[in-house]
Amino acid sequence: MKKFDRSVLVGRHTDTQQYNPTLKPLRRIVNRLLENYMRTDFSELIIDTAIVPANPEVSPFLNELIRSWNILTDFCQKRMEENASIVELEDWPEYSTHLQLALMNIDRIITDIGWMKYGEPRANIIEPQLGYALRSLEINTQKGIGCGHGLVAILKVTK
Repeated sequence: MKKFDRSVLVGRHTDTQQYNPTLKPLRRIVNRLLENYMRTDFSELIIDTAIVPANPEVSPFLNELIRSWNILTDFCQKRMEENASIVELEDWPEYSTHLQLALMNIDRIITDIGWMKYGEPRANIIEPQLGYALRSLEINTQKGIGCGHGLVAILKVTK
């Protein structure tokens, strides 16, 4: 049996705040990353770990996901402004492979579009890729412990 959580941070209930009134409307903010010619204020994507409930099974997962989410968002912002480098990230060996891959993808995208002068590269290329990378972190780090929008279980029944 395999278990999967659906939409831990960007599910529709994050915008309604039905289950956690302290959570930002992340779905709306992440969706804005995908809008053409619309720049997003990256500070709106930063999540405060104070929203994590004190639960021995859920807290470690949510804290790690939020930490990775914030590291990726912060790196993207700094990379665009200061020409930051992955090499300068001190905790690199401690990052999950999913976070490392997301950081490398964002770094490469920003490097590769440096020659583009037209079409709003930040809004139309970098921000959508950040949105996809954040969603990928959410999908690939989830643990199937029932702390998302829904819990899916896949059973294989054999005779």
